[in-house]
Amino acid sequence: MPRVTDCQNHKTDLNALPHGGLRGCARGTVAWFAKALVFLSCLTTGCASHVLHSGTPESVGMESSVLGEVDSIAKQEIDSGNIPGCVVLVARKGTIVRHKAYGDRAVSPEKATNSVSTIYDLASLTKAVATTTAIALLLDDGKLNLNNKVIDYLPSFGAEGKDDVTLAHLLTHTSGLKPYLDMSLIEKEYGPGPNPDAIIQHICSLPKTYETGKSSVYSCLNFVILARIAEEVSGEPMHRFLRRRVWLPLGMKEPRFFPNDEQTKRAAPTHPDGSEDYRGRVHDPLARYYITPEHACGNAGLFSTAHDLAIFAQMLLNRGEYGGVRILKPETVDLLTTVQTLPELPKRGLGWDIDSPYAPWARGDVIPPDESFGHTGFTGTSLWLDRKSQTFFIILSNRTHIEKGDVAELRRGIANVVGRSLDIYREKPAPRSLTLDP
Repeated sequence: MPRVTDCQNHKTDLNALPHGGLRGCARGTVAWFAKALVFLSCLTTGCASHVLHSGTPESVGMESSVLGEVDSIAKQEIDSGNIPGCVVLVARKGTIVRHKAYGDRAVSPEKATNSVSTIYDLASLTKAVATTTAIALLLDDGKLNLNNKVIDYLPSFGAEGKDDVTLAHLLTHTSGLKPYLDMSLIEKEYGPGPNPDAIIQHICSLPKTYETGKSSVYSCLNFVILARIAEEVSGEPMHRFLRRRVWLPLGMKEPRFFPNDEQTKRAAPTHPDGSEDYRGRVHDPLARYYITPEHACGNAGLFSTAHDLAIFAQMLLNRGEYGGVRILKPETVDLLTTVQTLPELPKRGLGWDIDSPYAPWARGDVIPPDESFGHTGFTGTSLWLDRKSQTFFIILSNRTHIEKGDVAELRRGIANVVGRSLDIYREKPAPRSLTLDP
């Protein structure tokens, strides 16, 4: 069983911070109260509540000369034919110290120069950014509990001995479900998509591939089921629920499961031939078969720019708040982003990777795993956040637009540059060599 703390009960009062007028107070008293409120806020949230703005690396304890190595890494990967281009964003303590586009967003059928406004298919970042957040909101609302069983919402899921699987098992990839579906067999059995109900029916009928809670196998199916549960409980499609509860309150205009025409024109293609069918439409075969206006797919399908994703990342480092808007309770963010798996299993939070075998490629060798978390996406995307240094970095690319495209060294190289540029990690030893195939 995943290790879940008492935070799952979610009974903390979000209105615990003091409110009230300071009318009639002298200016010095007002200032004193303001400082006191900031102090109390820090005690409550565990960190300052930063709002993103641009600044120099040195203003937040980072070294420009080191951070500048990102340019050469991106150029090398583009010149090597591993990616057509990418967008990199680095921020610390609310200060964006680097936000730059490299290469092209498309090389076929014709070239299109990349820009920071390029819309990227986030692929499996959808699991952490969208689906996990939807579940977390419902936990905060008191409508879900991590120990609730899947069969409480989808009774047919209990087939083949899966009646013991809980929401926590799905979120930590310890459910027993296999990694993915053979979509050619799905289409043969159920016909052409989209057909989200057929996917749910098929997953519910599957047997376990291992005993629940005793192992960990990364599975897209876990998050397909979680998204459907979120929709059943919230009473609305997950993409609308998130737009209402997260994207719009945070001023995030770009995140979409269904990019509009203007966004599609800015979208990076994810197929080698640059087909319009793979611009602004999800690359993942399972999600393509599943997604409809009534049902967002929980494993992939979200699109965004780096800047809007950065707002979300900063909200997490602020422990659930951004610009005076509370999205998640602080203890909920802590629960999502700290280890919830058994000691003998890969270290995962709820929906977020902490130190699984795949994590070193996204985190690099300098930033320690103790207080960092993140996720990657198949199309060539990654987001990694470090609580200790209050830093995050985003890499968005469309490596699937290149035959045999690869982002392993791009991710690792940029992660190590970010780590070495931080004042608190500058004494770390040189990066070791990784041999794991990501």
